[in-house]
Amino acid sequence: MDNNYFTGKRVLITGGTSGIGLELVKELKRRDAAIVICGRDPATLFQTCERHEVLGTPCDISDSNALVGLTSYVVDELGGLDIVIQAAGIQRSIDFCTGKMSGHGLLARELDVNLKGPLELTQLVLPLLSESQDAKLVFFTSILAMTPKASAPLYCASKAGLASFVQSIRYQLANLGIQVVEVVPPVVDTPMTANRGGSKVSAEFVANHVANSLEQGRDRILIGQARVATLMNRLAPSLLTRMLIRE
Repeated sequence: MDNNYFTGKRVLITGGTSGIGLELVKELKRRDAAIVICGRDPATLFQTCERHEVLGTPCDISDSNALVGLTSYVVDELGGLDIVIQAAGIQRSIDFCTGKMSGHGLLARELDVNLKGPLELTQLVLPLLSESQDAKLVFFTSILAMTPKASAPLYCASKAGLASFVQSIRYQLANLGIQVVEVVPPVVDTPMTANRGGSKVSAEFVANHVANSLEQGRDRILIGQARVATLMNRLAPSLLTRMLIRE
């Protein structure tokens, strides 16, 4: 493994103010990457940038115009990009039978953050990545893209759509020197999973695993229980469905 792999690499991380995204900021900063992050809340973003000595700009990735501004900011500050890590995501409990849902219950927003935003950002950053000698486009999908659970239909659907997009865009970019990477984490201890029980791995563990795997050139990164779930989905899909459906 090349311990200096990330030195000088120009990296954009969405969702970089909390959860896995924040731990990736810390991990890649330790490895001497040049990092830009974005987040919806300007105060939290400023604190994160100041604490970890990275660059950042406010951006709601569900907003198409904001994504254009984010891309312009990256060009102004970094001059280009080598790695884009799309770690932002939201999950809400939604019951279509009763209409009950957590948060504000904005159906479009969950789809925009988890699916539309990543697709639009991909379109915007491809010209920058195409100029890099070692470009990576990294997406976080989910075990639930393989087998959905009952309580989060929009999250499951959006992650399934993103996983399909990852495969398609990998085919399209195969000859352009841009590696497309899918990260499938287990249940991670983040604000998004704060109300869930059961075993969870730390976001720090996931970030370290992802960084090491990117150095090794892997294009599909299965972490912990995600590796087991992928195998079960091949060998005993009905069993995996029974395990996850009521999560």
